[in-house]
Amino acid sequence: MWPIYVINLDRVPARLAESRARLDAAGLAFRRVRAVDGRMLTEDQLRRVGAPRPRFAKRPVTPAEVACFLSHRKAWAEIAAGDAPVAVVLEDDFVLEPGAARILERLARLPCTWDMLKLYSDGARPMVEAVPLAGGYRIGTPLVLPPTTVAYAITRPAARALTALPPSIAWPIDLYLKRWWEHGASIKVVEPAVVRPDERHGLTSSIDESRRRMRANVVLRFLRNAAYQLDFRYRMHRYAAMRATRPRWPETEPEGSGGA
Repeated sequence: MWPIYVINLDRVPARLAESRARLDAAGLAFRRVRAVDGRMLTEDQLRRVGAPRPRFAKRPVTPAEVACFLSHRKAWAEIAAGDAPVAVVLEDDFVLEPGAARILERLARLPCTWDMLKLYSDGARPMVEAVPLAGGYRIGTPLVLPPTTVAYAITRPAARALTALPPSIAWPIDLYLKRWWEHGASIKVVEPAVVRPDERHGLTSSIDESRRRMRANVVLRFLRNAAYQLDFRYRMHRYAAMRATRPRWPETEPEGSGGA
């Protein structure tokens, strides 16, 4: 079984307790990653990891989004320094689908064909090279990745490589991962979802609070979103040949050491 890392803020111990209860019930052990708190980031820290706002971005990234990105990088650094060839990263607002432990165990026995495997999908998506699995599941490279980074598996070489990239944060982490032409990682999705976000936490998320404070008027939001979507689709087709459907950073461990 892959080791599991749970990203959790010090100021929300209740979520850590919920995470522990859910994983204990499934018979899964985990390690906590102390999340970076956006409320504690100074202007100098934000300046050092920030990047110019991309031309067609809907808005600047918020401190909470910067902190979320940095928290995932902390998890990647721990995985890169560890012994396991693959590990799972969970945000603390996850819910395990029925049979999740069994599905994770099955995935861990399959050969590795990705750098990152998203364990959440919001529905069936058009995929490149989709491979059917037992129990009605499938793995493939979606044309557009599902939102959120609530749950995914990542290989140790990918964690090492992504951590080594300069921390110039211009996008929220889920939007950055969608832009394969910028990072080059092979990111696949398992469907149906193995893990999903806990909808109860949506309105209390610090990221959502920051986003609501930065909302402009409806017309301006519509225009910015339209510009973003057009630019994203253009780049998606322009760089289609760059999409990696095999690991960019293949595991050098012996065959069968982990992955799916």
